[in-house]
Amino acid sequence: MPRKKKAKVSRRKVKKSRIHKRSRTKEKRNMFDARKVPRDWEIAEAILPHARRVLLYGPPGTGKTYAGLMAGAEGQPVFSVTLTDDTPAAELRGHYIPNSAGGFDWHHGTAVKAWLDDGILVLNEINKASSDVQSLCHVILDDMDSAKLTLPNGEMVTPGPNFRCVATMNGQPEDLPEALRDRFTVRIPIMHVHPAAIVKLPEYMRTIAKEASDLKDDRRLSIRAFYSFVTLSAKIDEATAGEAVFGPRWPDLRDAIALAKKAAADSTKPTMRVIEGPQKPADLIEQKVG
Repeated sequence: MPRKKKAKVSRRKVKKSRIHKRSRTKEKRNMFDARKVPRDWEIAEAILPHARRVLLYGPPGTGKTYAGLMAGAEGQPVFSVTLTDDTPAAELRGHYIPNSAGGFDWHHGTAVKAWLDDGILVLNEINKASSDVQSLCHVILDDMDSAKLTLPNGEMVTPGPNFRCVATMNGQPEDLPEALRDRFTVRIPIMHVHPAAIVKLPEYMRTIAKEASDLKDDRRLSIRAFYSFVTLSAKIDEATAGEAVFGPRWPDLRDAIALAKKAAADSTKPTMRVIEGPQKPADLIEQKVG
């Protein structure tokens, strides 16, 4: 039998095909995928609905506070306070307020309300708590069988069965005094911005924001900076907004944002694709790409 001839393959076509394949692979790699949740957030989202005391720590602007506010079950009240050196324990415990009759009425503080309403207590920047607040937190975050507090008005209160606390900080757990750190047996480092926060940005900016927020140390940019830039650039010129928000980093980001915008615009332009065969008007199909 005559030997079949092997079909010749154009090297030019093969080369073009490989380049096209590499281009598509690179495009997919640079595309932000909101469905891909970082491992630290997978752990946090699995733990938060169940653990009674959780410490979320890591760089600022990753969504730790937002996670605490969303940690409650449906209908469960959430009480939040941001601690500073000047925050008095009375803000968490409660205090007397003068009334119209010339006397004083007792008002429960944030932590006591969370106890009594069987809610979630979010303590932001717990590493900045004063020694007075830290002492109160020892009681507020005690085990269920021993957590009880006698208020200045003589009332004794205990936490509800579903009370939980989520504390956040930008440092490391070792920054906390040992007695306070010991209250948090569950400590989760949050090093990445949650995809749900990034998708709130315009699509062309999502990959840039994610990469910038994943940088280390002083090179890192908070996701809040990109929120501010989007808000300001909608009201004033982009250059002024960029310089105000990003400072000396703006020139590099300006170029990256310009390229991202151009790529987004190019992906929505309509193109003409010609179908092989008789050249009739019906054979010309206008197809929108993207």
